[in-house]
Amino acid sequence: MASRVSPIAKPGSLLKAMREAKRPKRPKREMSPPHLALVRRLPCLSCDADPAGEAAHLRLGARGGTGLKPDDRWTVPLCHRCHMEQHDAGELVFWLRLRLDPIRIAIRLHAASPNIEAMRAIVFQQRELRK
Repeated sequence: MASRVSPIAKPGSLLKAMREAKRPKRPKREMSPPHLALVRRLPCLSCDADPAGEAAHLRLGARGGTGLKPDDRWTVPLCHRCHMEQHDAGELVFWLRLRLDPIRIAIRLHAASPNIEAMRAIVFQQRELRK
């Protein structure tokens, strides 16, 4: 008869050890309420709504994953209707239809922040490019 290699574990001790295993910490999300407030004041990239009223977070190419909101730097202005359309259609399809590069726009908006006039000029320039 073979002998046991290790002693029998107490009931529940293996599960407890698994729960206590160290999980890698998620990097803290960069939040910028002032930047979001400025983005909400910009015109919608998709339609003529001015102000857009919503800052749409981009998940394309941004740090994060399913269920994780990206940093506030990755936002673009959309009105509520267009924002819902973006979620319904999917980001990639929505932005391909508009023929816009939202990541480049978000980078430019963040670089221009807090200059609201420069940010508005970026949005108007992008809207003209799609015509």
